[in-house]
Amino acid sequence: MGWRKLLKEAAEPPLPQLPTVQLIQGTDGQRVAKVTNRMDQPIYYYGSKATSPSTYVEEYKWGRWVDTSFDWCGTGKSKYTIPSHGSQEFHLFDFDRHTRIYALFSTSDEKAASLILLNFP
Repeated sequence: MGWRKLLKEAAEPPLPQLPTVQLIQGTDGQRVAKVTNRMDQPIYYYGSKATSPSTYVEEYKWGRWVDTSFDWCGTGKSKYTIPSHGSQEFHLFDFDRHTRIYALFSTSDEKAASLILLNFP
């Protein structure tokens, strides 16, 4: 079963206003996605650290986009916040144009959430 089926209920209903994503070059040459919360309330995400959200990956294979992997941790993830109208930079692993990387953002009560594409292959 692909990760999208596992997250289908988690991402319903969507966030009332989606964050924006800007790809920037990190100081060490690493690719960085800067996510800006446009809502008047904080948004939340889980990750191993503030700059490393839990990610969900699609790869272009066999002529279509396929859910291939998701980031999980046997020791647990922490919940992080992007404040209202604030931003957070995420360090992305190396990817090519055949890879899409998503992260899940939610309201504090987790009653609304959206998968957000972090890269633009």
